[in-house]
Amino acid sequence: FLVPEPFVSDVWEDITPLSKRELRDEHLQILVDESGISEEIVEGRGYYSPTRTAMKRLVDKGVYDSFVMTAKSWLVIPIFRPDGQKHCEIVRLVGYTGKAKYVYPTGYRNALDIHPEYVEKLLDPASVLLFVEGVKKADAVLSAAIAEGLDCAVIGVNGCWGWKVSTNGGSIASPDFLDISLEERRIVVIPDSDYRTNDNVRSGWSG
Repeated sequence: FLVPEPFVSDVWEDITPLSKRELRDEHLQILVDESGISEEIVEGRGYYSPTRTAMKRLVDKGVYDSFVMTAKSWLVIPIFRPDGQKHCEIVRLVGYTGKAKYVYPTGYRNALDIHPEYVEKLLDPASVLLFVEGVKKADAVLSAAIAEGLDCAVIGVNGCWGWKVSTNGGSIASPDFLDISLEERRIVVIPDSDYRTNDNVRSGWSG
């Protein structure tokens, strides 16, 4: 499998430097009002709204498939691995009528995600470890936990099978687990709401 790490060049920052990134009001509303993510968590992760020109350049470089250009706008979500390094940036398609809602960049393996400001929690066995389907949902859970004063580390997983990576002829657990303290720790898996009715979701979390 492809493991583009550590970064030699960050194609996203090359095209949209951090100093030029902005988050549109309608995208902030999706994150805060619809998803329940606090503004502090939104700012800390670095969600942003790329321009059409920026998205076209990413497509031209082969980072994303060309169908993403049919969306009305894009909400970009930077992904951070448990080792504290940025892994990639995924795109939430806004106003897109197809099945795809979130798009992972071409050639990048699944990665376990942790909010960049809470990486140290992964090494603290006293913090409850929560696994949540989807980075945006993980940030919502983290926001709620902070508001309630709960001590936890929240891992975002790219779907029910996202804790695995592909190999020649099969799959193995993500190498990102090596950067998480798992021994003598309370671990809770929070699947999507269709866990009870979707055989694929149950199979994914069951390994």
